[in-house]
Amino acid sequence: MSDTAQNPLGECERGMFGVHGILTDAWGQGLMVGSIVILLGLTIMNMRRNTMLHKLILTELLLASLHGTFIFVEGGAFGWYFSSTAAALYVSYNLHNIINWMKVKPFLSKWGSRVYIGTVVLAIPFWIAVIYLNFAYINNLRNDAFRQIRPWEALFREPWWIFTSFYLIYAIKQSYGFRVLELVRASSKLGVLLAAMTISIVFIIIDIVEVAVFPECAGRNPYWKLALTFKFMADAVFLDDFKTVLDNLTARATGNLICPLPDGPNIAGQTVSRDRIWLDRVPFNDHRQCHVEENSVTHIEDQLEYGSLNPPRSVYLNRGSAPNSAKF
Repeated sequence: MSDTAQNPLGECERGMFGVHGILTDAWGQGLMVGSIVILLGLTIMNMRRNTMLHKLILTELLLASLHGTFIFVEGGAFGWYFSSTAAALYVSYNLHNIINWMKVKPFLSKWGSRVYIGTVVLAIPFWIAVIYLNFAYINNLRNDAFRQIRPWEALFREPWWIFTSFYLIYAIKQSYGFRVLELVRASSKLGVLLAAMTISIVFIIIDIVEVAVFPECAGRNPYWKLALTFKFMADAVFLDDFKTVLDNLTARATGNLICPLPDGPNIAGQTVSRDRIWLDRVPFNDHRQCHVEENSVTHIEDQLEYGSLNPPRSVYLNRGSAPNSAKF
């Protein structure tokens, strides 16, 4: 069996890219795997073991990292190993969309949430087909359909991520009454999140153009690897859903304290479960926890850190009116 039959990527290497293509691909794979290793460490340090969202982010990173190791395999095992790690990468793609559905879900209406996750599920048959076609192509089974289907991957991979990125900015403006730059000044982590989203979208666009112009070497360009790296960075910067993150950031920016409420009636006579209220003008650095007792709000000294106050929803009972809804 020739080298080209054992490793179809050799055709691309000896073609338009040559040695430069090999070096570029090695650089891209090294950058992607190295970045994922760092993000894995950060995720493990910050994750909570009983939180499903955190576990999914960790799994997403582990699956994608495998595809950067095929360069060490030679001979007849190359095709099998390459196809297996590519399948893990495709699963990671879909996990990424599920993770971002979970992160943006608190801002979506009931039907908006269903449309989001429903379209993610509808895309799964495409990825099952891609897994088989990739295996057939790499293992020289006389099936060249993978080359024709590769340019369509972005359509079944990126729309949810692009929607999430823009909808997060919309939700900040509609629900919190803050400009994005104001919150970025209050939290550099939010700035990193938005920068990672922007850079990933830029590389997604470049990858789409590259694949359209040079479809025969679609997998060799480094742009999809860069886009994937920055998408993973956005997932790992904040492990929790966007609403929890933004509630905390807004509390810091306004000097208000977000306080958990026990089950039962709150001050407004509403029945709540694991909600929180905003107390106007309570300085964050007091490290004080609020306590609801007999329909009144009192303050008790507590050593709990702010980061421990992470209930999933908000009830705004300060002197201002409730913020506008950002439901889709």
